[in-house]
Amino acid sequence: MELHTKIDINGINTSFRPFPFFKRHYNWSEIDKIYVRKYSALTEYGGWGIRGFTEAKAYNVSGNYGIQIVTKESKQFLIGTQRPEDAERVLKRYTEKISK
Repeated sequence: MELHTKIDINGINTSFRPFPFFKRHYNWSEIDKIYVRKYSALTEYGGWGIRGFTEAKAYNVSGNYGIQIVTKESKQFLIGTQRPEDAERVLKRYTEKISK
């Protein structure tokens, strides 16, 4: 399995390959907060993979850093990342563009 994430001017997309039905897209207009954080896959989500069937959901493969999304409807979604510094840099660039 591979987790692919794309952040661009339209928002953030993520998918678990090779499973085409596990996709998520968030437009910037839907997002209240977005940031990179350290987390515990085992204690917060019960492990790695496609996790969470309550309000807090996650797609993660390994590691302990993720992109935390909180929607304007207070739904939470975490996308695991192996490159937290790169994710922070890209998020900052797009959130600054959106807020102008």
